[in-house]
Parts: sequence; C-alpha cells; structure tokens
Amino acid sequence: MTSIPQGAKPRISVITVVRNGEKSLEQTIRSVLSQEYDSFEYILVDGASTDGTLDILRAHDRAIRWISEPDRGIYDAMNKGLAMARGHWIYFLGVDDRLAGPRTLSDIAPFLDESLALVFGLVRYPCGRVVKSRLSPRTLLHNTVHHQGAFYHSRLFSGWRYNGDYRIVADYELNLLLYLRGDAYGRIDEAVAICGDMGVSLKEWDKAVAETNALRRQHVGAVANTFFSGLNRLEMALYRMFLFMQRRARP
Repeated sequence: MTSIPQGAKPRISVITVVRNGEKSLEQTIRSVLSQEYDSFEYILVDGASTDGTLDILRAHDRAIRWISEPDRGIYDAMNKGLAMARGHWIYFLGVDDRLAGPRTLSDIAPFLDESLALVFGLVRYPCGRVVKSRLSPRTLLHNTVHHQGAFYHSRLFSGWRYNGDYRIVADYELNLLLYLRGDAYGRIDEAVAICGDMGVSLKEWDKAVAETNALRRQHVGAVANTFFSGLNRLEMALYRMFLFMQRRARP
C-alpha cells in the first residue's frame, strides 16, 4: 500500500471474481471500462470457467488484468484479486452487477480521503429497491455494508485477508472490525452499482445466519454473541413475515 502523492487522484482497483459468467460478464466489464475517471485498474479473477467467459476476457485483454485458475470459492478468488491490486482504494464489483453510470468513479473519487477506511454509496436493484449501507450498532446484528457499494482503503488489507472458511458472509468480518474499532468512514447519497439479483446470502439465508453468528462470536465473545444472535433471529423472522405479507397482498 502506497500513499497518494499530493494533488494526485486516488487510484482505484476494481476487482471482479467470476466463474462461468458469460451471460452477464460483458455488461459488467463495459460498465467499468466506460468510466470517465482515468485513475483506475480493472482486475478479473476467473475460477477456471468452462463456458465462454475466457473468450470475453481475452477480447478485453489490453484493457484489463486477469487470471484464470481453480479456486476454493468466492473469497479465495477475492484474496487473489487483492494480491494483484495496486490501487489506493479497493472496490469489488459482482459479475451480475454493473457500475451505476460512466461517472460513478469520478463522483466518488473526491470522497476517497486518506483519513477514511471506508466510503460507501447506494446500491440499486432492477426491482427498484435501494440499499443504504451503514456502520452502526445494527452492524453487531448482521452485515450492514453492501459489498457493491463499498470502497475500502487498501491499508486495511495489509496483513488481513477474507476468511475462506466462510462461504457466504466472510465480508461481514471486516465491516464488523471497522465498527468495533471505530474507524472513520464516509458515504455519498448516490448509486454506486446496479445489482442483478439479491445475492447468495439471501438465497441461503439460514447458512448466512450461521456464518454471521460464528464470525461475530470471534470478535465479541460467546455471551454477547448469544444476545446479538437472538436479536438477529427476531429481526429476520419479522422480515420474512413482512415479505410473506407482501406476497399475499399482490393480486
């Protein structure tokens, strides 16, 4: 990790991990390469795809940096991307997602202050839902920072990597640590990314909750974890009930 020279633009490392993502990868890549901002690099880590993903990567060979090899899951691939990154700030963009517009990086760059550990913006879904990230006491219950809206200072990854033993919510650990340490962060009220779906953590809700509890226990202790876990289960139950009532109310 290097500091930003006086008056220079912060260099942003955009990282996408992919495996068999030919259906949406081209759109994702184009959303990055069309950026008006001129101080970024784009890194793609492919998990030995067997579809047309490699053809897409080769077609953009001059504009991106990429590798293709077997990995042990999403977070192992993300760690490989971190090892390749040279930027002052790290941003992970999902293969089913895209940057909100050609000025996304230009708009957020002025907020990437060296004194901050994290800067996040809004995330939108095609259905109209908008996710606003936060670091607050609620972070003790579950992950409150949407990965597709978050820019992390590269110093956070000096000696720290995502724990690949957790398949769904390993990114929660870093956000929890930032909250517990009281690290400074910033936010903008503009969309950073448009997400393609609701993500694996909502498709495998029970597994995500179990991993969240295990990660939290490591950092707050067993007694506090039992309390926060109970509150999280109650919140999840109420949210599921809300979704059920919404579905029942539809014609």
